Amino acid sequence: MVAWILVAAGLLVVLLSVTVGVRVHDQLVERGRVDSAMRTPATARLLSGSTVIDAGNAGSSTVMVRATWQDRSGSPRTGIVAAPRGLHIDSTMAIWIDASGAQVPAPTSAQAAELSGVIAGGVALGVGLGLLVGVWALVRRATLAANCARWQEEWHDVAPL
Repeated sequence: MVAWILVAAGLLVVLLSVTVGVRVHDQLVERGRVDSAMRTPATARLLSGSTVIDAGNAGSSTVMVRATWQDRSGSPRTGIVAAPRGLHIDSTMAIWIDASGAQVPAPTSAQAAELSGVIAGGVALGVGLGLLVGVWALVRRATLAANCARWQEEWHDVAPL
């Protein structure tokens, strides 16, 4: 009986894990769609090269450099952008800007949403299965204790001391 309950609970954990993964994916896709509607791609021109200046940036694949770009109305803007290492002065790179012309992160991509959904579903599955394994271990321990107590009583009936 307990085994059937644990199997049913395991199937429920799998179903809930898939639901969690799909929900996270859907939320991130919606956020990406809203962000895409509110943000605009732009081209930034670097005002300095993106070479490593200090040892603190040596392990990073991007460096912060000054750049200029045009906002939606065509007005020039200047700011700091994260550029891939190795770009030279006057190199261009793609950035995203908001309605005010300020640089913002790119909208969530479909691939990022899928990966996040798979990770969230996997974490939910791992936690759920971990809980089931814990419950199974507790049930085994309780069953063993009950069986040992019964066997001890039967032994006293068969061979009293």
